[in-house]
Amino acid sequence: MFILTNNKITKTKISKILVWFTYGTILSVSILLIHNVIKVAKHKEIGDLIFHNFTLLFEYHPIYYSLNISIALFFIIHTKTKWFFKKNKEAKTSFIILLLLGLILCASKAILFINGIIYLFYFSLKIKQLKRKIIYFTLFGIVTVSIYNIKFIKDRFTDGLRFGPEITNFKPTNDFTKKKQFTYQEKQEISDLELRYVLSSIGVYHLVKEGKLLLGFKQGDTKDYLNYYFFSYNLGPNWFEDFNLHNQYTHILVTYGIFVLLFFLCYLFFSFYAAIQHKDILHAFFLILVCFGFLFEVSLVRNKGIVFFYFFNTLFLQNYLNFEDSNNRY
Repeated sequence: MFILTNNKITKTKISKILVWFTYGTILSVSILLIHNVIKVAKHKEIGDLIFHNFTLLFEYHPIYYSLNISIALFFIIHTKTKWFFKKNKEAKTSFIILLLLGLILCASKAILFINGIIYLFYFSLKIKQLKRKIIYFTLFGIVTVSIYNIKFIKDRFTDGLRFGPEITNFKPTNDFTKKKQFTYQEKQEISDLELRYVLSSIGVYHLVKEGKLLLGFKQGDTKDYLNYYFFSYNLGPNWFEDFNLHNQYTHILVTYGIFVLLFFLCYLFFSFYAAIQHKDILHAFFLILVCFGFLFEVSLVRNKGIVFFYFFNTLFLQNYLNFEDSNNRY
């Protein structure tokens, strides 16, 4: 971040950074796909090819990695950058297919969903001719339906987004006689969405009841506090022990308090305002992508997530400080 803020960022520099970032992402996805081919040759099951096991070679969380792929993919689609190959259209098409395969194998429900929504609006606004719109949306529909009907993707959406009435009725409490005690079967069957709701509900409720809403539990103590509360609902040990809240916004609130959360939200609002003011579609895509991802994952507790978010956002914002061109494009 210090390197960016102490250098004059130009449109050309940003373009070069994004080009080489895209090439790097394409190369890394290619390596992972080759690794998967080797796994298939060894008769590995489908579970060994997707999600955590897909990115395990790089020790990279699949959600973080799918964010990298998404930025590279959108950069290729949105820009008119010339690639190394002479036949530019063929190169772009091959890169898009390669990155799309990587995105599918990462199998992140949140990132796949938000990509679909963004591209739906993007093509609606970008394409003016009716004939081209019909072609693009037909192709988009075929690709979307095809991806959703891939068994492991469909299973992750149907199982992961299940939200039963027993979770809807869950209410945290300090009264031990009324605390819900999750059974072994309930913990086995709890969906990703249900788990996020339960963990965040517990964290926020007890933060308020402890009178720590203003300053939070503090970085060093948050895990201990949360473990204590999780255990009191029979969510640990050996189940969700040491889990974070899987929501960046509630994590900041519980760890640092309401003032830091408001400051962070103001920072995001300023970033969105700057992107819209400068009509920077790529920056807006980046912000929508990560802000939606923040609803389901705590990215800013690991170096990979911190560097990814603050590096790119600082890169875009620094460009606005150095130039007054409100129509800056890449």
